[in-house]
Amino acid sequence: MVSQSHFSQFAFSLWTPNETSYLSAHERLQLSRRRAVLNFRSGRLVRRAWSLAGRFTYRPDVVSPDEEEALARELGALPFKPFDFHGYLANRQVVSFGYRYDYGTRSVVEATPFPEFLESLRRKVAALFDRPPETFRQVLINQYQPGAGIGWHRDKAQFDEVVGVSLLAPCSLRFRRKSGATWKRASLVVEPRSAYLLSGPARTVWEHSIPVLDRLRYSITLRTLAATDAARRLNAKTATRQATRQR
Repeated sequence: MVSQSHFSQFAFSLWTPNETSYLSAHERLQLSRRRAVLNFRSGRLVRRAWSLAGRFTYRPDVVSPDEEEALARELGALPFKPFDFHGYLANRQVVSFGYRYDYGTRSVVEATPFPEFLESLRRKVAALFDRPPETFRQVLINQYQPGAGIGWHRDKAQFDEVVGVSLLAPCSLRFRRKSGATWKRASLVVEPRSAYLLSGPARTVWEHSIPVLDRLRYSITLRTLAATDAARRLNAKTATRQATRQR
């Protein structure tokens, strides 16, 4: 588990490490300037050479306790419904804004616009991860009551980068990818008020899951749209609607 007393942030690549290539102090400095990868095992920091191909970036304390309380109060009033996967109702409950994924048509469709109380959070995480705020066009909010979790999955291909903001309770965020007859695995305890970014193969190759929780947790998942023809049509439609409103 990450020792947050030593690091205010860390990033690691979910790829295959070179098990024998330990780095010199100079090499560690050079890699740190390229947002080098940190691997944590048994509470001891081990520095290794990793592929920097896809990245998972984690930041603790993105929102304050007061901001968390205010967000949780707003989220508690939202019209959550059980996650419906082709008629199977999951334990977690969800609500989407901006766009949502329709499992019937297997496409992204428009949803209710972003509520005002999420706009400041969108701007904050966009600045945190150096992204334009308007690129986060979709938000999925998960409500995990005690006994709820989420199985192994990857976000749908219609979405690109993913930012997750965790509220109220910690969880174990687990990753895996197939490697021959076995699985490569990684995991991290995601703390309340933290945020993470999934991009590249960390988003598209690795699966992730969260085991069953023992207390209430909210996850605010902001996503960009992939550069597909369908996404371009959605963007064009939205631009036309905004231009009409400004006339």
